[in-house]
Parts: sequence; structure tokens; C-alpha cells
Amino acid sequence: VPKDKSGSFTVAPTYFYPMLAKVPSDLRVRRLVSRWLANDTEFCVLEQCTFGMPSVSRSSSAFKDNDYWRGRTGGPMNLLVYFGLLEYPHLAEVASARRGLSAQSEATFLPEWVKHHRVME
Repeated sequence: VPKDKSGSFTVAPTYFYPMLAKVPSDLRVRRLVSRWLANDTEFCVLEQCTFGMPSVSRSSSAFKDNDYWRGRTGGPMNLLVYFGLLEYPHLAEVASARRGLSAQSEATFLPEWVKHHRVME
């Protein structure tokens, strides 16, 4: 896992894209979900987390910038991570993360779509 200049981990949703091609083993996916996706100090894609998946992990110093690609939630990234999670339906923790990500995405993007018929990125 790469680190930034401050020594904190820098993980983005692209870290999970190999799941789209079913590259990681079940064990690796379980670790990715527990260490990063389901961790409330990182991405927190669980149903009890009300905020969306950020574009960089919360522990990264880049998250605090909350600039365009640093911290904000992006629809395409959410969708690709969701599609990657679909490749592992037999893992309970993945199903939970998928449900959480779906609920967060709906709460984040649907109001803008209903009101303005657009999805802001």
C-alpha cells in the first residue's frame, strides 16, 4: 500500500478495481473489505455509515484537502467498486459492503438526480 509524504497510507477506490476481473483470491478480498472498505476510519461502506465512499481513504493526509479528487465521493468510482463486489457474492462480508455502498450511493446521488436530473462528480 503506497504512503504519501506524511507517511500515511494513500488508498483510493482504484485499489479495489482488480475485483472486477476476479483477480484477488477470496482471502485477499476478505482482507480488502475488512481492512479498507468496512473500516470506518478508511472507506466505511457499511449500512450504518451515512457518508459515501470517498475518493481517497480517510486516513490519508490527502483526504483533508477535500479537493476535486481528494476526498469527495465520485459516482463512477462507486459503480466500479460495486461491480467488483458483485464478483464475490458467496462472501457474506462482501454482500454487506455491497449493500452499504448501494445505500450510500443512493443517498449521495439520487437527491441531485431527482432535483436536477444530473449526477455531480
